[in-house]
Amino acid sequence: MKRFIPTSLAVLAALIHSHSFAYPATENISHYTVGNPLDQPRQQVLAIPLKSAPQGDLLVTANGAEIPSQTTATELLVALELDAQKHTDIAVHQLINGKPELSYPKQTYAELAVRVGGQVDDKGHYSGGQYHPVSQMQLPPSHSIGNKLFKYEGFGWESEQVAYRYYFDHRGAVDIFGKVKDGLSLADTGLDGGDYHSLSDWGMDVLKVGPSLGIGAVGAWVDNALIKPDPVQNMTVSIADGTLQSSATVTHSGWSMGDKTLDLTTRYRIRAGSHLTRVDVTADALAQLATGIVKHGVQVLTYAPDDGKWGYIATFGNQSLNDDDLGMAVFFPMSAFDSFQTDAANELVVLNNQPQAVHYYFGAYWSAHPNGPQSADEFKSLLRNEIEQLNHPFTLTPSKP
Repeated sequence: MKRFIPTSLAVLAALIHSHSFAYPATENISHYTVGNPLDQPRQQVLAIPLKSAPQGDLLVTANGAEIPSQTTATELLVALELDAQKHTDIAVHQLINGKPELSYPKQTYAELAVRVGGQVDDKGHYSGGQYHPVSQMQLPPSHSIGNKLFKYEGFGWESEQVAYRYYFDHRGAVDIFGKVKDGLSLADTGLDGGDYHSLSDWGMDVLKVGPSLGIGAVGAWVDNALIKPDPVQNMTVSIADGTLQSSATVTHSGWSMGDKTLDLTTRYRIRAGSHLTRVDVTADALAQLATGIVKHGVQVLTYAPDDGKWGYIATFGNQSLNDDDLGMAVFFPMSAFDSFQTDAANELVVLNNQPQAVHYYFGAYWSAHPNGPQSADEFKSLLRNEIEQLNHPFTLTPSKP
């Protein structure tokens, strides 16, 4: 790990200070107290909002020791571990005349890998060359499903606990890569000669998606029916790969739906140590959205408390492609909740559109993972724990040194 190395200006300032002269400050330091309000220990990534985009990374210390962090344009992300009902003090350091070089082990990853330098046959199928990650991509008009232009048919994002992929085409669905051990695996998934539908040393594709949303993808809810974002004039995606948080943002432009033409922007974000993907959806012209879980004829669980902040729709049972148990859940804010619905392919929750966009979470929990649920009761306990953490996030209070 690269450390926070003082610049020559900082060294000079220390020398001047030792002779009791005034000296220019080399860094701004902000202090905070972080609290865990739950009666259980937890590891979580805390987001500290930033008033403006910083010039370079910020460094964070707790009790004088450096802790992993990630700086984005709008947030400072900090990886914290707190015991039950405990607090800790952190300091955020911003170097005024320099930039710290930070390097921490990656705990999340996102990619869209595109074939470069290969050949295409008369059926439009690609081979040869190599896959290269790109930060942005517009779906080519000539793209067809299964033509091998993209690794695993689209873009993906992951924590060390689970991975997800989005079919970058008209299907508009999210699939699951289950893991049998913790670690990042997407970079090596979907390469020529591999088969992610068979169990490997990292795991496998565990979900049969079919015509459904898969898990957590979004569509419109109009006249008591789900409408996927198709047809559209074009689709684009942008990828943000980071140490503690990675995301993919897909935009459907010129979505034709009846007498309306609209744009739909959906951001999928995952953080270190979590099974949950947060989804932020912007579609101003829609009154209601729908998301949900593929229907596999297993147990369906719903929770929509009148006095709670978060609810869920979930399924559990033998529904993985490995012929074992898989739990899936969508967690939604009760402030947006309208109703639970179902259609031929999905178990759905309908959400009322919000002026500041709609957001919700989804998560997959495979029984073959070391911490995966081995029974319906274990899965229900896991759901309760996720709800508790959503209802009671870390507290953040500015403090004095």
